[in-house]
Order: sequence, then structure tokens, then C-alpha cells
Amino acid sequence: MGPLEGVFNEAWGLYKAHWRHFFVLAIVVYAALLALNVLLVLTLGRFGAFVSAFVYLAGAFWLQGAIVKAVEDVRDGRADLSVPAAKFNRAMRIDTTLVNPLRRLPGFPAAEANLAFRNLTRARMVRLATGQQMATFLKSKGVTLTKLTKAQIRVGNKGAKLDRLTQPQRAALLRNTPLWFYILREAEFNAGRLKGVGARIVAETFHRAMEGSAVSIVRDPSFKPSLGPNNQTFRMVDLLLFAFEGKKNLLAPVGD
Repeated sequence: MGPLEGVFNEAWGLYKAHWRHFFVLAIVVYAALLALNVLLVLTLGRFGAFVSAFVYLAGAFWLQGAIVKAVEDVRDGRADLSVPAAKFNRAMRIDTTLVNPLRRLPGFPAAEANLAFRNLTRARMVRLATGQQMATFLKSKGVTLTKLTKAQIRVGNKGAKLDRLTQPQRAALLRNTPLWFYILREAEFNAGRLKGVGARIVAETFHRAMEGSAVSIVRDPSFKPSLGPNNQTFRMVDLLLFAFEGKKNLLAPVGD
């Protein structure tokens, strides 16, 4: 038996025994790639098609790595491809505390190596609006949000403590809260997720990027989504169904 024959036989045996796991993994990756490629072509035209080719190539390599990892899991006896609890890498909640690496950034003097210090200093240098100013501005433009109270800013919710500030310093912070700190305080009262001012700034950043594109759909005032079940609804699933010719069995061959 040749050196490659044993490898092929083992690979074929694994695929026959666990093809459902590998097939679902491949479908998920290719569905996501197809949806992204369709979106790029629809929004960016020929340039989008050019970019999508590289995206598809990168996705194909990523899928190969994912299949290799899945095979390793099967060999280790985890045929269900589950991830052990000890190996989960969950995102941390957004709040006003800093993890240790961000408290001591490399390459800066000790007194200036703290991310909070650098963000607050930069905001002061560029005269960035305070959290209260941004909240007032957004509300004046019709955005619905609830301003943080002084008590919420002072106490927080399992975040940074202000006990070390002097009374004048604390009063100044509560009156004119730095935007960075204000946004993080907002997240503390929303289960560690952005809300209010912070969420709106992120949304506006993406919207402005779309507006800045010469071929974006927001440049066409007559554009209306037409892939949804009615003229008022357009969801990610509608885009995926369009990519799969409206055939749900192709999009989800093994069911929901």
C-alpha cells in the first residue's frame, strides 16, 4: 500500500462516518460567502465583483482550516463538534473597567501607558464633545435616547469606581463627562452592550461610510428593497434566499 493510500482511506472513512457535520460546516461557510459576495456586487458593481473574488478565496482557505479542525475533533472523540466549556473565548462585557494589558500599554512612559489616560487626553486635545453634549445634540436631531443621570455616572453598574477623585474632580466629571467614559457607562446599564449615544455613533459611522461610496444604494433615493416578503420588510434571510434562488431546501438542506 502506497504512503498516500492510507491517508486517503482514513480521510474517506471519516467523511463517510461524519459527513453530516462536515457538510453543514461547508454549507454555513459557503452561504455566508455567497451572501457577502452578492452584497458586494450589488453595492459596488464591478469593483465589488473584484473584491468578492478575494473574499471567496480567503473563505475557501478558511473552510479548509475549519474542516481540518473538525477532523481533529472527531479523532479526539468529540463527534458532535462541541467546544469544551474551558475553551470558550467569550467576549467581555463593555464597561468602564480595563483588562490588564490595556492598563500598561507597551512603548509608552509608565505615567502615559494607560489606555484610559490616552483616550481622555486625546479627547481633551481635540476638544471632543462631552457625553452630555452629544446626548443633547442627538436628541435635538430627533434621536430617542435617555440621558444618564449624575447618580448613574457616579455609581455605575459593576464598573470603575470614582472614590479616588476629590470632590471637585468628581463634580466636574459628573457635569462634563468625557465621551469615552460616558459611552462605557451607558453600556454598563445595558448588560454590557452599547446603547444610546454609543450605539448611535457606531451606527452613524457605518451609515456615513455607505453615504461616502459613489455606488452605494443610499445614493439612489428611488431605491427600495425588493427581495423581502413585502415592500416594508427586508431581512438577511431574504438576501440568502435570493442567493439560493428562493429555494429554502438549498439554503437549509438539513432543516432549520
